[in-house]
Amino acid sequence: MAELRTSDFQPGFVIAWLDVNMGQLNNNEASKNELASSANLSCAPANAQFDNINHLIQQSSTGLGNGAVNSLIKDVLRMFTERQQCIDFVRQSLDAKKKVFLIVSGSIGAPVVRELHQKLSGCIYVFCGDRNAHPWTDEYSQHLVVYDDELGVFANVLSDIGIYYLQKADEKSCSVEDAIRYLHWARQFFYRARRLDGVKREEYIEMVDDAIQERNNSLPNPIEFDDDTMDFTSQEAMD
Repeated sequence: MAELRTSDFQPGFVIAWLDVNMGQLNNNEASKNELASSANLSCAPANAQFDNINHLIQQSSTGLGNGAVNSLIKDVLRMFTERQQCIDFVRQSLDAKKKVFLIVSGSIGAPVVRELHQKLSGCIYVFCGDRNAHPWTDEYSQHLVVYDDELGVFANVLSDIGIYYLQKADEKSCSVEDAIRYLHWARQFFYRARRLDGVKREEYIEMVDDAIQERNNSLPNPIEFDDDTMDFTSQEAMD
C-alpha cells in the first residue's frame, strides 16, 4: 500500500500581502508566522508549538527573476510595503504558473486591486480595521472580500487554497495519484482553516473524502496518508 506524506508538500501557490505596517520586518511577526506556517503543509501551524519559521517570510526585492519565483516552493508568503513591487511579484508569479492569493490593506490596496482584479478575481482579500472606511472596495465587490479580523482573513485564505487543490484534482490532465495528493492537501487546508475560525466545512471535507475513496478504488494499491489528523491538537477539535 502506497503512502503519502504531508511533509512532501510542494505548493503551486503563493500569498502576496501588501501592507505598510505588516510588511515591515519584525512587525507583527506572530501574525505573519501564523499565516505562513498554516499555508505550508511542511510545517506545523505556528500556534501548534512550531518555532522559528521566520525564514518563510521574506521581504520583497526588486528584479525578481524566475529563480526567485521558483524558490517559493517553500516560501509561500511574501510581504510588501510598495505597490509596484507587489504588482510585479504577482505578475511574475502568474507567469510562473503559480496560483496567487492577494491580501491588501484598505488604505493602499486600491491601485493594486484596480490593476489585478480581473486576473485574481475571487482571490483578493482586503484586510482593514473598519469595513466601512474604504468605499473603493464596493466597485470590486464581485472580485474581493473585505475583512476586519485577522483570523477571519487567514482562515478564508486557507479555505480557498483548499478549494484550489480540490479543483486541481478534477483537471483532466491530472493522474489518479496526483489527484489523491491534491485532495489530501485540500483536506489539510480545510482542517487548518477550521483550527483558526472553528468552521467545520463539513461539505468540503465530505467531498474530499468521497473523491479520495473513489480514486483509491481505481488503484491496485490504494494510497494512505500518515498524517491525516496532524492539525488536530485536541479531542475537542475533532468533535
